[in-house]
Amino acid sequence: MLSRKKFCLLINLLIIILLLPAVLGGCSSPILPGNKKETAPVTESPAGEIEIVYESDIDLSNLRDNQSLDEIFTLTDSLFRVQQVKDALESFKELTEKSKGKLTQRELEEIGNTSWEMQYLGFHNWMNSLEGTLRKQDYLIKKLELELARKQYEVGEIAEDELKQKETLFLLSKNEFQLFIDAYRIAD
Repeated sequence: MLSRKKFCLLINLLIIILLLPAVLGGCSSPILPGNKKETAPVTESPAGEIEIVYESDIDLSNLRDNQSLDEIFTLTDSLFRVQQVKDALESFKELTEKSKGKLTQRELEEIGNTSWEMQYLGFHNWMNSLEGTLRKQDYLIKKLELELARKQYEVGEIAEDELKQKETLFLLSKNEFQLFIDAYRIAD
């Protein structure tokens, strides 16, 4: 039989093991490959001027197999990681329920995040906020990419099929974001 102290330690260790890969995020999933395309994120210089930062400006030597940022940090992979965190939180809820009677209320409070409110309201709201942010960012990026593609098409820099591809990607992102918003609920 485990002592309460060892049981608490095991619970904390389980939480760390379950959440660490998801929290570190961006770890690419072999079943969810990313897009291969060049990116040019925009940043602000110390002087307040807008600068474009290309992947070549960022040291990617720590990434395995010469992966690009777009291969690692995709909406699909991030949503997969959000689901992993949701699953880990569900496991923690189950573990909390099973630990009742084995741990005192004080011990549960010391572990943290074990109250009904946190587990049934807080966890839900946290994950919805993360998913909503990811979907909103994807929508805004696709909108900006479409605006840029329209300007590029007007001056002959891209073909009509590339413009149509950007329109399709924007509409898909917009529809997915709208579906999320339509189903969005704050637990309180």
